[in-house]
Amino acid sequence: MATRAEVLDAAVEAVALADREQRCDADPCHEDFYSWGWALSDLTAQLAGIANLLARQVEHYPDRFVLRDDQGADPAQRIEACVGALTELTGTLRTAEDFARLYHQGMSHIAVEDDREDQ
Repeated sequence: MATRAEVLDAAVEAVALADREQRCDADPCHEDFYSWGWALSDLTAQLAGIANLLARQVEHYPDRFVLRDDQGADPAQRIEACVGALTELTGTLRTAEDFARLYHQGMSHIAVEDDREDQ
């Protein structure tokens, strides 16, 4: 069974591979644009959910452990800053999801009527 870190590494690599393939495609098709719309909206939604979950988990981290900071700072302040960053990230990703869904919805109304390259 894969560790969580291995699963996350594989997920990041899968997205990077899709990015590389899209960049190398000199002639992307409509289905690619539509598929990316779905993927971008789903990925941003999933990431927003994860960021929100992590914010709640990190917030309660000091309840479970005695923490120290390797630079001598107050761990509570670092935790607070991390929760704040994750909360902002959640909001930003939700906004990104809204835009990704608008893109996907727009592309869903477009179809290729005539392939100009066949002429």
